[in-house]
Amino acid sequence: MNIKQLLQPYQSTTQNFIENSNFLSWSQGDIIKYNGGEPIFFADHWFGRRGSFNSGLVVSKQVLVGTNNHFMRVAREVGNKNSSEMGVAQIVPLSNKCNLAEKTISLSMNLRAGANYSNPNQQVFVYVLASNDEVTKELNPFTLGNKSQTIGLLKATLKREFAHFSLIVKVPADAQQIMLVLRTLELSDSAPATEDDFFDLMNVSLTVINDLPPSAPSDNSIPIIHVASMARSGETVFLRSLNAHPQIYNLVNLKEKDNEAETQLFRFLQHYEFKQIDRAHPLTENLKLKPNQTLLVKQGVWEHKYPFNGIVLVRNPVSVYASMISYNASSPEEFQARKKALTRNCKRWLRDIDNQLLDSFDSLNVIEQFCAFYNRRMYPLSQLGLPIVHYEEFCLRPEPYLKKVLSSLSLNYEESVTQSHLNYSAMATGHGLIQLAEPINPKSLNKWQKYISEDEFNVIAALTYNTWNAFGYKLGWPNISVLKEALLA
Repeated sequence: MNIKQLLQPYQSTTQNFIENSNFLSWSQGDIIKYNGGEPIFFADHWFGRRGSFNSGLVVSKQVLVGTNNHFMRVAREVGNKNSSEMGVAQIVPLSNKCNLAEKTISLSMNLRAGANYSNPNQQVFVYVLASNDEVTKELNPFTLGNKSQTIGLLKATLKREFAHFSLIVKVPADAQQIMLVLRTLELSDSAPATEDDFFDLMNVSLTVINDLPPSAPSDNSIPIIHVASMARSGETVFLRSLNAHPQIYNLVNLKEKDNEAETQLFRFLQHYEFKQIDRAHPLTENLKLKPNQTLLVKQGVWEHKYPFNGIVLVRNPVSVYASMISYNASSPEEFQARKKALTRNCKRWLRDIDNQLLDSFDSLNVIEQFCAFYNRRMYPLSQLGLPIVHYEEFCLRPEPYLKKVLSSLSLNYEESVTQSHLNYSAMATGHGLIQLAEPINPKSLNKWQKYISEDEFNVIAALTYNTWNAFGYKLGWPNISVLKEALLA
């Protein structure tokens, strides 16, 4: 199948987000600007940093010089010193007339920017979000309400001339709305905006394409392996080690920032049922994979709905909780903010994994919420029969653990995996603010003792007993250990 065949739309499912002659179709909601008593632009919300109203934002309809084509300009008022993000959003209800649930869609648009509109790299972040909330008025373009997930992300680096951008995403089965959000980074200082502080948008379209691939991949395919775990479980250090193997290509969440091609493929694979993918797939072409490489996918705070090959990486619940509430925090106020963030994140992650648990989630305190999520995320992984890596043992004995991991993946051991830190400069920062140049070491194993009291330890141990017991841990204040018989076979 060639690329032209691949992008054949289904009948009656192409929808134009922006009509060149009428921007009122962009979205429905608050009137933003008037022209002679008539509104020239609608938006569900304008948003700045943290979802607040962004002052000094001007949206207008312009005509492309020498043509009859209109485009939308999103700009800051000249002289405005607001340093917040700026952006626009459109909500698309998934009605029976244009049902996109469980469909693979292609979003395309033309974008350009002034010489300097919000940041030196001239980037616009294009998000596609999906929500199972039917109440449009409660949706916010920063989060798409309380029942949403990001299903696509494009980081578009812009120039002064219009350039075409597109991304492919899979819409979840229970989606009631999708939203296209375009936003910029916030200004690094409060320098007054100039006349070049803008980005332009035109010819935004959505097309349903054939599910990719329509059948199982051919022999000319790339194997896919998952590292299934959860946040703050040592995933970045583990991924760094495996990525140093010449036959493994780690897809996301190793570097501090992922690139566009990797992110698009990752979003697609989250809803992909096969254990390998064709080399001719349009989302793999830009990766320039070697003929014998395997794709490594981090399955962290989401749950794959299909059987998969890979490894389960587990860390004891006390350490995971301590890491979540102390991550990048140094003051009492910051610790409280991290606990609130933990609640928000657990709720967000559960929407994809098991949204029925959300019905009584708010009645729990923060430790109970964490334990409920830890149990739901990790216990099912213990029952899959996949090789299990205990983060604690991996830090203490990386070489024997990595030998067993690679053997389970039918790959030869390479010394580069235990020396992966040598591939990075001294100050290189990875995902989760991990220092990539640090060798594998056990110094993080007892950090929990700084943040967890004996009472909290006992509560977490009691509420997660079935899960840590299934993984072969032994928890008894003040000790945490891994039973020998539970080590990776």
